[in-house]
Amino acid sequence: MMDSIERVYGALLGLYVGDGFGSQTDTMEESQLSALGSDPLDQVYSLEELRPLCGMSGEPSDLASLFAISIISEGRLGSVTV
Repeated sequence: MMDSIERVYGALLGLYVGDGFGSQTDTMEESQLSALGSDPLDQVYSLEELRPLCGMSGEPSDLASLFAISIISEGRLGSVTV
């Protein structure tokens, strides 16, 4: 069974991985994605030439990190002590 810290690590890791993988196709239409290849997982890093910031964290990861830092530094979430 996972404890609270492991759940936080898992949630943040999932967010960062999703943000990193999603950044290379952000704002693209479904038709554009389909034209890139039949097997998207084989194409994960092929967009670096088109989108040089592939794999970089974006606002979702940055905001979650700042929120986590705020909770840690304050020791609470709003009026609830953590």
